[in-house]
Amino acid sequence: MSYLVGISGGSASGKTTFINKLKEIFEDKELAVLSMDHYYKPLLHQKLDHEGKPNFDLLESIDLIQFLDDLASLKSGKKVLMQEYTFNNPDKIPLEIKIVPASIIVVEGLFVLQEKQIAEQLDLKLFLDVDEEIRWQRRVERDSTERGLNFEEISYQWHNHVKPAYDKYLLPHKGMVDIIIVNNYGFEKGMNLVVNYFKSIIKV
Repeated sequence: MSYLVGISGGSASGKTTFINKLKEIFEDKELAVLSMDHYYKPLLHQKLDHEGKPNFDLLESIDLIQFLDDLASLKSGKKVLMQEYTFNNPDKIPLEIKIVPASIIVVEGLFVLQEKQIAEQLDLKLFLDVDEEIRWQRRVERDSTERGLNFEEISYQWHNHVKPAYDKYLLPHKGMVDIIIVNNYGFEKGMNLVVNYFKSIIKV
């Protein structure tokens, strides 16, 4: 039976970087990652805010049914195939992603602690914690370079979508997780702790 780990944290808290480091350390049969980033519904099915702009920071923006189906497949020993989500970047060709069952399954995303159907399955809950000003600076840099957004677009999303989502979906659960990893300037100590714990789980 796979050991299920939920990793969450605010936008630009370093979840993807943290998980990529884990994937470098563990083999595919030891650790699988299921990220909510690849389960966003098509743009036409996203809810619009009061200004008529799509809001990707709502729980409804995710295809939860497909996510839960794929999670169940992994837990039952079946591989999962999906297409990479390109954040509506027309210049990027999506890759096909194959996830194979593993001893440890990491589920990652903004809503893994909020959604009870996911949270109740978790054996371990991790939270990457970063000061808001640092997350804001990282978000500006990332969205301008990787997603081609201008400063006004980034600022609008942050204040109208990102911050309200953090306050609603993440902050209430922060005090109920098993491990909080502070990532203002690096997560090396937290990473070492998690790696050693994962290795102990795999050996059992």
